[in-house]
Amino acid sequence: MTEKMGPQDNRIARQPNPADPQEIRIRKRLEKELLATKWAQKAIEEAREKQAQFLRGALVNLENPPMILKDYRALLQRLADITKAHLAGGESYLKEIPKGNAVILITNHLGMAKVTRIANEDLPIALPEIEAFPSRHAALVRVTDKIGASLHETAIELPSLLFEVQKACGVITIPVEGEGRTEKLTQDVAALIGKGGAFAFVMYPEGGTSGKRNEGGPYDLDEFHPGAFVVAAKLGLEVLPVCQYFNPEEGLELHILKPMTLSGSDLPRIKEITENVKAQMQGKLDSLQSR
Repeated sequence: MTEKMGPQDNRIARQPNPADPQEIRIRKRLEKELLATKWAQKAIEEAREKQAQFLRGALVNLENPPMILKDYRALLQRLADITKAHLAGGESYLKEIPKGNAVILITNHLGMAKVTRIANEDLPIALPEIEAFPSRHAALVRVTDKIGASLHETAIELPSLLFEVQKACGVITIPVEGEGRTEKLTQDVAALIGKGGAFAFVMYPEGGTSGKRNEGGPYDLDEFHPGAFVVAAKLGLEVLPVCQYFNPEEGLELHILKPMTLSGSDLPRIKEITENVKAQMQGKLDSLQSR
């Protein structure tokens, strides 16, 4: 009888496999579409190196979480600069976000972590490659800076020491499996809000890189899971959809869609709300590709 994998084994198994045909295919699509210019290639390489430097420093300073957090926040700003991240549409919607409120920032799972992946040559992690998590959401500091909110990614637990880095960076982690994960996420978000301050919680409803599992391209959204919307409804939070689009000529564009406030009364129609937001985001991404 096969033994059930422990939490650490499950975290490793959850990571992308370079030999997986789906992984190979989406990497090729990402590289073809995102790295179409010399500038884009140079920017992505610089982003890769900055993340590698951050991880090396974090892994030897795990006993000093405040230092890691400071370096992480500086890294997000640097990555946004490197990729020329900018608000390209819908900025006026940010005025609808009440100052000092918490917001759930819904975004597509653009494969920036894949194109900036790090070959694991010297890091003490049992993985051949590392998709450094900061590149997934670094551009979104352009949004959180505008609304005066502290950015917190929500993401699946990473293996081993990377999990410790996540925690030091203020990432709200989600177990890789098991029941009650949405309830735990709701409790963790509520606990942080309870400490006071303005927060923006970055959530990826696809739960995986856009275009990978559905055999599409980088902007073909996969199925949206309702967890983020359930959290918003239970806590009465604003939901702010943001489409990330990497223009290899002009940089990483952020297109903001109309926000909405959810409440407990919306729970019976969460599936409908989830599908509507996905449709709106897919429509925007389709229009960007057809320019």
